[in-house]
Amino acid sequence: MTGEFAKTTSTPSAHDSSHESDGLQQYLQKWGATLVPSEFFQSSLPSLHAQFPTLFYKGDLQILERPAISVVGTRNPTPEGAIRAKRVTAILVEMGFVIVSGLAKGIDTVAHRTALEMGGLTAAILGTPIHKIYPAENRGLAKEIETKAGIILSAAAPHEETGRYLFPRRNRLMAMLSRATIIIEAGETSGVIHQAAECQRQQRLLLLLKSLAENPQLSWPAGFVKSGAIVVDSPEDLRARVTPCLT
Repeated sequence: MTGEFAKTTSTPSAHDSSHESDGLQQYLQKWGATLVPSEFFQSSLPSLHAQFPTLFYKGDLQILERPAISVVGTRNPTPEGAIRAKRVTAILVEMGFVIVSGLAKGIDTVAHRTALEMGGLTAAILGTPIHKIYPAENRGLAKEIETKAGIILSAAAPHEETGRYLFPRRNRLMAMLSRATIIIEAGETSGVIHQAAECQRQQRLLLLLKSLAENPQLSWPAGFVKSGAIVVDSPEDLRARVTPCLT
């Protein structure tokens, strides 16, 4: 390990390193988690490995080798937004994609649950350490993902305190794991906007639903459309746009 538990910047002694390693193993055993092997992403996603050398997971790691798409959006969706999230997720599951989302309330929860209900695969990417499910109300959902058809993944070290600064890192990881990101519904200050920016920075496909892109109350979608985001206006359009992501 490279110092997740270190408290100072001084060079650790062999005794300190051994103590740190023992502490990590105890943590992993206590919470039933595992470290992603360093070689897992080195060949397929070397840039991800460089930015996230230490990742913790629970569930089926091999899921991350399959084509995946992020389905994300606001924590407080409209009824129409929740319906759209379910429909989009259903189409993607039928096509064979792993559904990636952030286990947050709202759109994320709809995406994960729809994938599970349809017998699909889903990856929940946490902003918090692997033992701190947030929000707490989604602990049951997290357990279902871990044990039935998915993976829980976190880049946060065990000692990191929960804070807003952790979630941009989570969004970057989600964007890098996904061949495309689809935004269902999101306001002017949504954290999802950060994932949209990361998606384009990583040269991944960014899709916005037409209902979002043409919402007169929002200014942010126009900038992303101008820089290459694609507006999706029908199930047929969605299928056509993401089919290349299967290969």
